Amino acid sequence: MKLDTFAYFIVHLLTPGLLLGLGLLWGHWIVEKPLANNVTDNLSIVAIYYVLVSIIWFLKFKDMRAIGTNKVSTKSN
Repeated sequence: MKLDTFAYFIVHLLTPGLLLGLGLLWGHWIVEKPLANNVTDNLSIVAIYYVLVSIIWFLKFKDMRAIGTNKVSTKSN
């Protein structure tokens, strides 16, 4: 799997899913918030995460692509 595809999967799918799932479980069993407040709070956190990660992804995508290309070229040598 290419580095940029793997990084996209981790950053945009796996991590927000884990944040949401763990936040919902924490809010339900540990803090015992009402469900509506818990879902709203955790979706807000995931939305902030997506905005920040999207900005970083946009600014650093060329660097990530260069790192992936360098790793492929060093493996072939």
